[in-house]
Amino acid sequence: MFRIKLLLVILCVLPLAVLNAEEKLVFSTSEYPPYISHSMKHNGFLTRMIQESFRLAPDPVEIEVKFMPWKQAYSEAKKGNYAGTFTWALNKKHQAHFHFSDAVGDDVPTFLTYDGKVPHTWKRLSDLQKYRIGATSGYTYTKDFWNAKKRKWLKIEEDESDKNNMKKLVAGKIDLLPIDPHVAHHLIHCYYNKKRLRFSWLTPPLNTVSVHVLFSKKVAGSQNHVRNFNAGLEKLSKSGGLQKIYEQVKAGEYLTHCDEG
Repeated sequence: MFRIKLLLVILCVLPLAVLNAEEKLVFSTSEYPPYISHSMKHNGFLTRMIQESFRLAPDPVEIEVKFMPWKQAYSEAKKGNYAGTFTWALNKKHQAHFHFSDAVGDDVPTFLTYDGKVPHTWKRLSDLQKYRIGATSGYTYTKDFWNAKKRKWLKIEEDESDKNNMKKLVAGKIDLLPIDPHVAHHLIHCYYNKKRLRFSWLTPPLNTVSVHVLFSKKVAGSQNHVRNFNAGLEKLSKSGGLQKIYEQVKAGEYLTHCDEG
């Protein structure tokens, strides 16, 4: 009789254990190397941070990443077709549809120039009125920056990717490009390494924005997923795992995979 009861307990518990072991969350995102890229080690170092945070969470979860254009990644997660999307800056538009994780890093768009076409300092956007400025569609930058484009107060030309804008910068079609330094160094390493000394930065940065994982409010249990992830992220930080990933970035481990073109 005891054995029968024990067997019943095992059979009742086993499906739940198997379910937890197989639980998977699927996130939408897009190319943003070396932070995020389908062709890089661990899909980029920021993806690695997110994977490890979920692994160390109180309820470990496996994640899968689906790559698509940024606007599609956002809209599909907003509809609840994915558990969420990463990474995005905080704003009121997002808050209506998503729960935010704790910050997983900072995006620091900084003006990059080529062949010293622009002085290396600026104080206000009006200092840049005579220059042609590139911008990548869907990026946050600052409200004033996009307002300046809307009012045609600055000569800002949009393109779909940082990679395309870097081509324009080197070709002399634009004079400035606001771009995160990690992203710029990756692109220079991949495509312009022999010309790397011809690039220079303007100070100060255009902005510093914390970035987050967005969890869709249309997905059941999303608040629990946020709490679970945040706990794992905190554990990753306190254990030294976060610092180890950044040391790998500095060592160039995420600069070795470049696509063609």
